[in-house]
Amino acid sequence: MRHVLLGIGVCLLAACANYSDVQVRTPMHVTESAMQPQAVAECVASKWIDTNASTHIVPNGDTRVVVVPTGGGTTTLVMMTLTASPTASGSHIEMRTTPTLGTFNEQWDQARSCL
Repeated sequence: MRHVLLGIGVCLLAACANYSDVQVRTPMHVTESAMQPQAVAECVASKWIDTNASTHIVPNGDTRVVVVPTGGGTTTLVMMTLTASPTASGSHIEMRTTPTLGTFNEQWDQARSCL
């Protein structure tokens, strides 16, 4: 219940965004990985799902996007995404967040542990 209320409060205080709005934002973090996109996405999603049960993976061809919706169980408003796109040697990783919601350093550290 606490996560639901927190998510609703965050959404009211910040400019919540839909998936497309978040995906066109400049990434907060960018890196490369030797792992394939599916493996990166599965690892990151398994870590982020602990703080948001609605976390899910969206396939886009060979690219995988881990989507973290805002609290309350809705999947239409997005808090952050991590995109893993295929490269010749693994994956190109980009993490994006909704404006004004913070730095998400803990989530980035969790993601980096998967790379």
